Amino acid sequence: NGKDLEGWKITYGGKGNKDNSTWKVENGVIVGEGEVSHLFSPRGDYKDFEVRAEIMISDKGNSGFYFRTQLG
Repeated sequence: NGKDLEGWKITYGGKGNKDNSTWKVENGVIVGEGEVSHLFSPRGDYKDFEVRAEIMISDKGNSGFYFRTQLG
């Protein structure tokens, strides 16, 4: 909705410490920072869509997109 993360589910990995990972909406854009975590949409009604991302990761960082992947 461009305002908050309503309808999204966050899972934490790595150390499991929620304080080390942040997901938020800034100026209508979803922003993630910190340790290992994943942002999932539980909706199953997506059909045709386009995705655009601007990604910046640190040296030795690991990042990616998953589509049509089950939570867990």
